[in-house]
Amino acid sequence: MQENKNTLKCLHCYSTNVSFQTKNKCKRCANYISRYGLNSIQVQEMYESQDKKCYLCHRDISFEKKQKRADMAYVDHNHKTGKVRSILCHSCNTMIGYVENQEICIDRLKKYLVP
Repeated sequence: MQENKNTLKCLHCYSTNVSFQTKNKCKRCANYISRYGLNSIQVQEMYESQDKKCYLCHRDISFEKKQKRADMAYVDHNHKTGKVRSILCHSCNTMIGYVENQEICIDRLKKYLVP
C-alpha cells in the first residue's frame, strides 16, 4: 500500500511538506542538507542562538520570504570548505562573499577604511 503524501513527515523536522523526490525530507531540509550539511532545525537553532540578528551587524533578520531582501536571513558558509559560519543579513552575506571570492586583503581593507 502506498502512503498518502499528506501522511509523510520529514525525518528531520517532522514537517508534512514532503515529496517523493526529496526522499522523506521537506524541501527546506533537503535544500539545507544538500548545500550546508544542516537540517532546518539546526539552522533555526543557530539563528535563535544569535538572537535572530545578523552575526556581523546585529540587524534583526528573518527567514520569512515576505521580508525585504535587506532583512532576510542567509546561511553563510566558506565556499572552499563548505563549512557553515553563521547567519547573516543580505548585505553582510554579499560583502563577505565578495571579499572572500575576490581574495581581498582584510588588512589592506582596514587601512583603507580607517583614515
